[in-house]
Amino acid sequence: MFKNSKKQGDAGLGQAIAYFTMLGYDIALPLTDSADWDLIVEMDDGLKRVQVKTSSQITETGIMMFNCDVKGGNRTGTKPPKTIQQQQWDFIFLHHLVTGKQALIPKAAITAKGQINLGSNQCKYKDFMING
Repeated sequence: MFKNSKKQGDAGLGQAIAYFTMLGYDIALPLTDSADWDLIVEMDDGLKRVQVKTSSQITETGIMMFNCDVKGGNRTGTKPPKTIQQQQWDFIFLHHLVTGKQALIPKAAITAKGQINLGSNQCKYKDFMING
């Protein structure tokens, strides 16, 4: 669908910007791509750092999978992946390219280290789904 993962990420970032703009929030974008977060959003209770993840991975049973650990980019050498808990952000915005489903999850609610799965009735993140 996309030429590379950067283009796929751009699609998710656009969706996140649209979502927060529709809520009337002001948004700031970083000048570089080295931060753990992709957006700063001025919410009612202050400035929040938002990481955006975009995926097209889906299982046969409809579970949407988002890889959220950091393996490459500005990480040098053979360091282990940076887990969700090691990253510096307040919320994660998830956009699934196949289903169009989205979620906004506070970091404090995440127990996964590297992958977030959405879609089942038993999903612990179902209360954070934006559009069903």
